[in-house]
Amino acid sequence: MRLVLISMDAASRLDAEKLLRLPNLSKMAENGVLCTNVSTVYPTLTYPIHASIISGCYPDRHGIAHNELFDENPPQYRPWYWEADRIKVPTLFTAANAAGRDSAALLWPTTGKAKFIGYNMPEILAFPWENQVLKVLKYGSTWELIKSELKYGKQRKSNKQPHLDSFVTLLATKLIERQYSRQIEKQAEVSYSSRQRRKHMPDFMAIHLVELDAMRHEFGVDSTESESALRHLDYNIGLILQSLSMRDLLRDTLVCVVSDHGHENVYESVNLNAILKHYSVPARAQSLGFGAYFHTERADRTLVYNHLVQHMDEYKIAHVYSNQELRSLRAPENIQIACEMQEGVEALDTDKSPKHKATHGFSLKSPSAKTLFWLMGPNIKRGVELDSMDIVDIAPTLAYASGLSLTGTDGKLLNNIFID
Repeated sequence: MRLVLISMDAASRLDAEKLLRLPNLSKMAENGVLCTNVSTVYPTLTYPIHASIISGCYPDRHGIAHNELFDENPPQYRPWYWEADRIKVPTLFTAANAAGRDSAALLWPTTGKAKFIGYNMPEILAFPWENQVLKVLKYGSTWELIKSELKYGKQRKSNKQPHLDSFVTLLATKLIERQYSRQIEKQAEVSYSSRQRRKHMPDFMAIHLVELDAMRHEFGVDSTESESALRHLDYNIGLILQSLSMRDLLRDTLVCVVSDHGHENVYESVNLNAILKHYSVPARAQSLGFGAYFHTERADRTLVYNHLVQHMDEYKIAHVYSNQELRSLRAPENIQIACEMQEGVEALDTDKSPKHKATHGFSLKSPSAKTLFWLMGPNIKRGVELDSMDIVDIAPTLAYASGLSLTGTDGKLLNNIFID
């Protein structure tokens, strides 16, 4: 059973009503399983959540603590969790590879330098002294990407949104077309080499669509640009479904659409490190958006925690998380102190940090922390809506449905969605 996994970055339960009025996602709901009440993980950032989606584990096990590694450099120079080997547990990618099945990743987070992904265009950012194209080639499947660029590069209007999502969708449909070409060869009894035989649609494709996240950060949650991005999501998903349908591949392909977090509008920002420095507190803040981590030496943890609790109003903090609370949240194991900001206040960790119209990194109690799940396929029930589920349930369920072995997950199998 083939599997196509599509992530809609920045869509939440609050977007469900609008998305379900659109043609393609509404059709998926009618023909498969839907859940608009998916509990995501802490922190509500793209990279930790996508690692949980692909592994079925919480951040305290998979090891992806943030989008960015903790680094005191200015934001434009900070490395991210780009490399696939930073995920410390098995994933759907490694499970597919172990089963001898091909996979493809298109802008999927934390896939850099993954030799077990046959077609890999990782999400990665070049530093000012680096070349973006060369960095993608270095971290991705070099020759596959060069061939794609030569064939289709002229169809990409720019590397910005919404053009980037459109290009990613184009590449996804071209990967699907490989299967069709192979079927034609077989029907015509054309002799082809072992190299040509490998040129087929990947058994597992993971696609990360990012336009909505970019538009909400820049323009706000309910902006015209964000509303347009919601429609573009449905349109791009429709192109992928159409490509599968035209080649009669839906009969043995699972299609899963997920999201990671929503957004909330920003009305104010606070540089936490400036206040820490003013009080000579031995800690460094790392922004999560509407929250922050505090990095400090073990001996100073109690001092730092007590200081933050005593000065919450000055920092515009709504809640300081203790080590015990963070462990119950299954937060990254090296994080001992964190905070939640007051409503609408974005935590900054430097004066040069980007200031957004909207962002995430909020508490799991926020309505925007509830995410979305669609699953459609030949062994999946039709027209079923689940009351609730956890985002870590996605990987074990998809592994089972597609015949992959993925053990040791924190999530559970959604038994009630399969046709008896």
